[in-house]
Amino acid sequence: MNRILLYGATGYQGKLIADEAARRRDSIPAQWHGELVLASRDRAELKRVADSRRFEHFAFGLDDRDQVVRALRPFDVVINAASPFALTAPRLARAALDAKCRYVDIVGEMDVYRDLDDLNTIARQRRLALVCGAGCTASASDVLLDLACKRLKAADRLGDLRRLCIAVTQIPYLSRGSVRTMLSAVREQVTVLRLGRYQHVPVGQLERSFDFSVDTAVERKQERRRSIASAANLLDTLTAKNTLRSRPWEILTPDIESYIEMRHALRLGYEFAAASAVSLHLSVVRRLAELQLSLLPEGPSPDERLDNGQTVAIEVEDQHRSVIARWALAMPDPYEVTARTVLDVAERLALPAAEELFGFLTPSAVICWPDRNPLDPAVHPKPAFPFTGSALRDQLASARKENAHG
Repeated sequence: MNRILLYGATGYQGKLIADEAARRRDSIPAQWHGELVLASRDRAELKRVADSRRFEHFAFGLDDRDQVVRALRPFDVVINAASPFALTAPRLARAALDAKCRYVDIVGEMDVYRDLDDLNTIARQRRLALVCGAGCTASASDVLLDLACKRLKAADRLGDLRRLCIAVTQIPYLSRGSVRTMLSAVREQVTVLRLGRYQHVPVGQLERSFDFSVDTAVERKQERRRSIASAANLLDTLTAKNTLRSRPWEILTPDIESYIEMRHALRLGYEFAAASAVSLHLSVVRRLAELQLSLLPEGPSPDERLDNGQTVAIEVEDQHRSVIARWALAMPDPYEVTARTVLDVAERLALPAAEELFGFLTPSAVICWPDRNPLDPAVHPKPAFPFTGSALRDQLASARKENAHG
């Protein structure tokens, strides 16, 4: 049996991952091929979480490198759900490489992602997989991009891909950890990709209208759901770059930009926060912000998660800045989607056949392996991408359609 360790099981997202694993184990045992063990620093809380879900557990910290390596050696895959990831991800990823254990996390911070990308050479030499950012929107946009490129290649239009724009809608309820990630991502400038290189543009300079429609009935009425979005420092920019450079498509890396849907008041607040970004990193301001964050709930309640859906859209432009294709995917609550996604990635990496997957990988390299359409529920008894259950099949079918222009 393949062994998977979940580190950070006592956090908000960690508990949801454990819940999803327990659901799979109990409701679809024929499809549950792994053995999940929970871990974190907090011994007392860890015991409570593990006992209520009937998982094995053990507590350890990340300060002693040798101790961490010993803890990881019995496992095929480790999932890192412990924030702040700037402190946990480098330590756990390096220890995993020493322990010959595959590593998966749900990082949302660009700086952390780029630090782990530097481990690619070591991971390839040791034939181990590092999958960073296997969370909600980055995984969704990454899979949509993989699908888009395959469709464009089949239509002999892949060479027309000159600009890629990724956008996500707002969600009404955020976890405390997500708010921390958003605050850490606030800068005076936004990272974009130009001619294969990272460049920085001022916040507020890049804004555009996106079509977030996914319902074919709505489109027949020509009542498209368009909304203004502002460029932001999303992990999707980096995962898209790595997906394009890692596939044998032989195309020039297009310009890549990521956006968040923002109404007028939110855009003004976003630009004000960016102008004050330097002060946000002062120790006094950070302590005050942390104090205020501690007063927030840990994350959305079960009832709130029912109304916490999100849409991810990508638009492909040619050299004339004309949109040649768009894809949109409507998803349920992003925290539940993250739990399903990261487990799917970990389960696949734990399979013996996955030994051919190694190096620093994007989520789609694992989710779309072997080469199938992960958005088609008919392809897999248990879809590789996070949308399980027949209730979402109509939504997935409409998400696969493309709206070609020209």
